[in-house]
Amino acid sequence: MSLFGPPNIANLKKRGNVKGLIKALDYTKDNSVREAAARALGEIGDNRAVEPLITVLNDRDWEKREVNKPVRQAAAWALGRIGDPQAIQPLAEALLDYKMKIHHSASEALIEIGDPSAVKPIMDLMDTMVHLHVPDPGLKVLLSLGSSAVEPLIPFLNDEDSDRRFVASDILGKIGDPRAVVPLIKTLEDKVEHVRTNAARSLGNIGDARAVDPLILVLQDKWRDLRFDAARSLGKVGDPKAIDALIDLLNQKSGKDAYEAASSLGKIGGPRAIKGLIEALDNKFPHKITKVIDALVLIGNPAVEALAIALKDDRDKIVQGATEALEKIGTAEAEEALAQHIS
Repeated sequence: MSLFGPPNIANLKKRGNVKGLIKALDYTKDNSVREAAARALGEIGDNRAVEPLITVLNDRDWEKREVNKPVRQAAAWALGRIGDPQAIQPLAEALLDYKMKIHHSASEALIEIGDPSAVKPIMDLMDTMVHLHVPDPGLKVLLSLGSSAVEPLIPFLNDEDSDRRFVASDILGKIGDPRAVVPLIKTLEDKVEHVRTNAARSLGNIGDARAVDPLILVLQDKWRDLRFDAARSLGKVGDPKAIDALIDLLNQKSGKDAYEAASSLGKIGGPRAIKGLIEALDNKFPHKITKVIDALVLIGNPAVEALAIALKDDRDKIVQGATEALEKIGTAEAEEALAQHIS
């Protein structure tokens, strides 16, 4: 290091002079030197740099916040490259520093480290992140951990804070690991509606048949959004066991939950679903009729025979709906059914 000028970062890096680079982190006359030193330490990857880099990451001098931002971002990047778990807690706390855009650098660093022990500090801060409207970087880290995050996340389904329960149920569904199925089924009984709704949605994303009976029960819930997501999830699971309950929901309701019931019946298919959908054409709600027709079109050719029979029904709405469905299906079999009806 020169006695008469700034540290020569390139030379220090070339020689692998970790001590010299650590000292350069304190060169306050030129922040570009500090930034370069932090990045050089990250590229070298020596654990001796971890604590000094954490000190730089935590430099939140209010008067120098704009000047220090690139140095702190470089420190976060370097900590991610080094990959030492002792950096996880300070990086998690840096996820809250959204004003200086440090939270994105901290997120990338935690993803680079890839240690599931990051789950707890992130989740402990999640309610604050939600309050500040900056949860995305933390969610990105949790999702990046994949299946290794499942076991650490499951206890948060019982956390006293509803934001944490909400996030845990959401991320577990996006990870899609079957280990989360039983805990998520229990979360269907959560006292907070949006947490229960998230659990229903996540069970559909996982697609495990163990969720079918609990989701069927949820179709009777007073909360429409929950019924909607339960109906959608039953369509994703695709178990015929859900058909009768979905038909009941389709017939009882007229909102988006009923529309989703129709869509799920189209995904599951089969004779009972087709019969229930055709009967549902005879109702006074145009939007519901449209969704039912869409579901029959989704089933396609397997629905043609029943739709051909429906053309002879004495109820005008069923005849009209069956005609439109066959026209949209558009296969040779569907066209033949229409031709025979016209003749």
